[in-house]
Amino acid sequence: MADKFENHAVGLSSPAVRAVTITPNDAAELSSSLRGYTVGGSGDLAVVFVDDTESVVLPGRIAGVDYGGRIKKILATGTTATTIVGFF
Repeated sequence: MADKFENHAVGLSSPAVRAVTITPNDAAELSSSLRGYTVGGSGDLAVVFVDDTESVVLPGRIAGVDYGGRIKKILATGTTATTIVGFF
């Protein structure tokens, strides 16, 4: 299939070009920072943003909503949301 947008630059406001299912982990950072995410099961999400060293809990993430955020780590401790999918 041809990609009509292959010559357009990918930016933070453009649609994602790749997605990955994420397993929260207190120790390891993600292999690449996210530009956004969604959750399949509502709940809280404990994250570390790319320019931060401390985690923050994002409360009440709603299933099926696409959220933006440059995130480098999603922690198991403090995360109650399920089926987390990260966008690149």
